[in-house]
Amino acid sequence: MTSAEWLNAYVMDWYNVDLTQNIKSVDWLKEILQNGFSQEYDISAQGGNENLRYYISGGYFQNTGIVIGTGMKRYSGRISLDGKKRADRIWTFCEWSTLRYKQHYD
Repeated sequence: MTSAEWLNAYVMDWYNVDLTQNIKSVDWLKEILQNGFSQEYDISAQGGNENLRYYISGGYFQNTGIVIGTGMKRYSGRISLDGKKRADRIWTFCEWSTLRYKQHYD
């Protein structure tokens, strides 16, 4: 008796299932993979005059992974102010930046 025949006899005795009749072929790559998709959006504005300059930007990125249920999202932002030194005022500089990153498995 081959090992496949022994296994079928064992399963038939205990579970009353004939493996030779209930075998189904599964394409596992098709079951776990999908088409990936990504999108990215960025926006910024800058301006000012000889005494003060500003820069503001923001962004969004989303990626759907090729494995079903995976992907990520990223949010980013930046604000920058730059002041020029004058005789009666103090030079100023301020910058703020943030990044939020989320990986998800649905």
